[in-house]
Amino acid sequence: MDFNAQQMRADALIQEGRYKFVVKDAREKRSATGNDMLNLKLGLKIGDREVTQWSSLILIPKMFWKFEHFCKAVGLTDKMEAGRVMAQDCLGREGEVEIVQKTDNLTGELSNEVKDYIFEAQPEEPPVSLNDDLPNF
Repeated sequence: MDFNAQQMRADALIQEGRYKFVVKDAREKRSATGNDMLNLKLGLKIGDREVTQWSSLILIPKMFWKFEHFCKAVGLTDKMEAGRVMAQDCLGREGEVEIVQKTDNLTGELSNEVKDYIFEAQPEEPPVSLNDDLPNF
């Protein structure tokens, strides 16, 4: 069997950037330290092909921002605010994700990682003015 090992490694990586995704699978799990988490299998659309990327969202205060960005990106803000997002709520949801390349500290291998989920910030509504410029009678 002939192959180019360097090319195989390079082809396994996704270039850094933003990509559209669809949630192919979602599982509720518990981390090794006992924290609730969601494991997501994302299908990224890259040109004419789809690439699988895994992402874990751990429900701890210092990482809640990433979970919140995911929920906002896929339209689960109401469920998030209610404190009840289930794995099945995520299936089939679409959004945009930012992918980066990261070097493993132990092995030195380069891999892809979800840096953030992209959402459009909703502009705040201006306060309602009760001054309608009509004279008092």
